[in-house]
Amino acid sequence: MIIELNLAQSEEILAVLSTIKKPSDNLKASMSTIKKIVKLETEVQVEEIERFLKRVEDNGYKDANMLAAFRQAKESIKLESVKTKDKYFDGLGNERLL
Repeated sequence: MIIELNLAQSEEILAVLSTIKKPSDNLKASMSTIKKIVKLETEVQVEEIERFLKRVEDNGYKDANMLAAFRQAKESIKLESVKTKDKYFDGLGNERLL
């Protein structure tokens, strides 16, 4: 089964599911899957903005203000990505329990 959710939807579902006092093994496995996909999505977002910025720079675009804005956006996305990953995984990549 394929289900598409955006990052905010996934995190909201995890927040609701984490309030269940005695989750079944099946629910725990589902939550683990969602966490892994959230982690992957945050990594993909950072890679995509980096590729976009590199492409713009490689094409010789010279608008310094726009490039600075893209770099700032990239840093903001990276910070949010790290915060999101740290919410669900420790520094060694091990899943945190909610």
